[in-house]
Amino acid sequence: MIGLSHFFHLQDQLLASLIPRSVTLPIALTISSDLGGLGSVTVLFVITSALLSLIIGPDLLKKAGIRSKSAKGLAMGT
Repeated sequence: MIGLSHFFHLQDQLLASLIPRSVTLPIALTISSDLGGLGSVTVLFVITSALLSLIIGPDLLKKAGIRSKSAKGLAMGT
Protein backbone atom coordinates (compact mmCIF):
# COMPACT_ATOMS: atom_id res chain seq x y z
CA MET A 1 0.00 0.00 0.00
CA ILE A 2 2.80 2.41 0.87
CA GLY A 3 4.55 1.74 -2.45
CA LEU A 4 1.34 2.40 -4.39
CA SER A 5 0.71 5.59 -2.43
CA HIS A 6 4.13 6.90 -3.42
CA PHE A 7 3.58 5.84 -7.04
CA PHE A 8 0.22 7.68 -7.18
CA HIS A 9 1.50 10.61 -5.05
CA LEU A 10 -1.24 10.24 -2.42
CA GLN A 11 -1.30 12.58 0.54
CA ASP A 12 -0.24 11.20 3.92
CA GLN A 13 -3.75 11.76 5.29
CA LEU A 14 -5.27 9.60 2.55
CA LEU A 15 -2.63 6.90 3.07
CA ALA A 16 -3.42 6.86 6.80
CA SER A 17 -7.06 6.31 5.87
CA LEU A 18 -6.26 3.37 3.56
CA ILE A 19 -3.84 1.43 5.77
CA PRO A 20 -6.45 -0.23 8.07
CA ARG A 21 -8.75 -1.46 5.28
CA SER A 22 -8.79 -5.18 6.17
CA VAL A 23 -9.92 -5.11 9.81
CA THR A 24 -13.28 -4.51 11.47
CA LEU A 25 -14.69 -1.03 11.10
CA PRO A 26 -14.32 0.10 14.75
CA ILE A 27 -10.68 -0.98 14.81
CA ALA A 28 -10.03 0.60 11.41
CA LEU A 29 -11.50 3.92 12.56
CA THR A 30 -9.35 3.91 15.68
CA ILE A 31 -6.18 3.12 13.72
CA SER A 32 -7.01 5.69 11.05
CA SER A 33 -7.73 8.34 13.67
CA ASP A 34 -4.45 7.60 15.48
CA LEU A 35 -2.55 7.90 12.19
CA GLY A 36 -4.30 11.15 11.25
CA GLY A 37 -6.52 9.69 8.52
CA LEU A 38 -10.00 10.65 7.40
CA GLY A 39 -12.78 8.61 9.01
CA SER A 40 -15.13 8.83 6.02
CA VAL A 41 -12.48 7.53 3.60
CA THR A 42 -11.62 4.72 6.01
CA VAL A 43 -15.28 3.68 6.22
CA LEU A 44 -15.56 3.67 2.43
CA PHE A 45 -12.50 1.46 1.91
CA VAL A 46 -13.25 -0.95 4.77
CA ILE A 47 -16.80 -1.55 3.51
CA THR A 48 -15.64 -1.83 -0.11
CA SER A 49 -12.94 -4.31 0.89
CA ALA A 50 -15.46 -6.39 2.86
CA LEU A 51 -17.98 -6.46 0.00
CA LEU A 52 -15.35 -7.48 -2.54
CA SER A 53 -14.21 -10.27 -0.21
CA LEU A 54 -17.77 -11.52 0.16
CA ILE A 55 -18.34 -11.48 -3.59
CA ILE A 56 -15.01 -12.94 -4.73
CA GLY A 57 -14.00 -15.07 -1.72
CA PRO A 58 -16.31 -18.10 -2.04
CA ASP A 59 -15.55 -18.58 -5.74
CA LEU A 60 -11.83 -18.17 -5.13
CA LEU A 61 -11.89 -20.80 -2.36
CA LYS A 62 -13.86 -23.17 -4.60
CA LYS A 63 -11.35 -22.73 -7.46
CA ALA A 64 -8.51 -23.34 -5.00
CA GLY A 65 -10.11 -26.67 -4.12
CA ILE A 66 -10.79 -25.88 -0.47
CA ARG A 67 -13.73 -28.02 0.69
CA SER A 68 -13.49 -27.93 4.48
CA LYS A 69 -16.13 -25.72 6.08
CA SER A 70 -13.70 -24.89 8.89
CA ALA A 71 -11.01 -23.80 6.44
CA LYS A 72 -13.51 -21.70 4.48
CA GLY A 73 -14.75 -20.04 7.65
CA LEU A 74 -11.23 -19.28 8.80
CA ALA A 75 -10.22 -17.93 5.41
CA MET A 76 -13.31 -15.70 5.18
CA GLY A 77 -12.79 -14.33 8.67
CA THR A 78 -15.52 -16.05 10.65
